[in-house]
Amino acid sequence: MKKHIIFLILIPILLVITIGLDAYAGGQNRAGTAAAPELTIPIGGRYIAMGGAPVAFATGVEAIYWNPAGLDITDRSANAIFSYRSFIADISVNYLAVSGKFDFGTVGLSLRNFAIGDIAVTTELAPDGTGEIFSPTFFVLGLSYSKQLADRISVGMNINYINEGFARVNASGVSFDFGVQYRDLVGIKGLSTGVV
Repeated sequence: MKKHIIFLILIPILLVITIGLDAYAGGQNRAGTAAAPELTIPIGGRYIAMGGAPVAFATGVEAIYWNPAGLDITDRSANAIFSYRSFIADISVNYLAVSGKFDFGTVGLSLRNFAIGDIAVTTELAPDGTGEIFSPTFFVLGLSYSKQLADRISVGMNINYINEGFARVNASGVSFDFGVQYRDLVGIKGLSTGVV
């Protein structure tokens, strides 16, 4: 009986959160005008192929990107992953993450770096280039924490330090991700949900 009450309370809360997030998401008319687009570039080939499904069941060190709640769901005391991805326009995405399991939960550290390469400076008077070159730098350093509260419920959070540098302009910021995973909903094995 207690499980059904928790389920009946949890579903309306998740629906309200989901509907509220869509209301404030903004439209495509502002695409390209926001900062830190590198936070939306997915990591890990296996989970990229699954679309948005990993939010509900990503586990281990790969869960740092998809849903930090899954970080604590692992049999190993330490995990690591390194990923290299060739992105559009010769941009490469490098990702490194490590995690360690402790008595109080699992702690993870991640680093994402975007190598854009050298770009020639052009002006109206020198459309072929002035001879100057600049190299944009984008990186995200993240600290994660996850705790499995029960055999089917886990929570987690990420704190990301974001740094972007472009020619003579540099910007830094902080972002937060909070996540919940609930596995085997109402006793049905394999039916899971997640919210980030």
